[in-house]
Amino acid sequence: AEAHYNLGNLLYNLKRFDKAEEEYREAIRINPDYAEAHYNLGNLLDDLKRFDKAEKEYREAIRINPDYAEAHNNLGVLLSETKRPEEARTEFEIAKKLFEKQGREEDAKKVDKSLKSIR
Repeated sequence: AEAHYNLGNLLYNLKRFDKAEEEYREAIRINPDYAEAHYNLGNLLDDLKRFDKAEKEYREAIRINPDYAEAHNNLGVLLSETKRPEEARTEFEIAKKLFEKQGREEDAKKVDKSLKSIR
């Protein structure tokens, strides 16, 4: 699964989104609980404006790893972009707390800015 995940990352960075999606999906097929693969697939789908599918992948990453601060943050951004401010606020608040708990103050400050922009 990890080899497919890493190849997916490489292809994603090369903007070969169709092939990257295939590799992330293969990593997930091999290991359905691969939170990072769900998260990166969510990022790819979000970039392609496939918001419903991106949301599903972010939520799956969070189901597998509830402390996945980046997934909460990116889900918050997606929810904000799709005009769901209350849900976005909830995800941003969770992300901020997790980043603070992990000692990642800069990331927490960025999330705080996102929170303020939807208040």
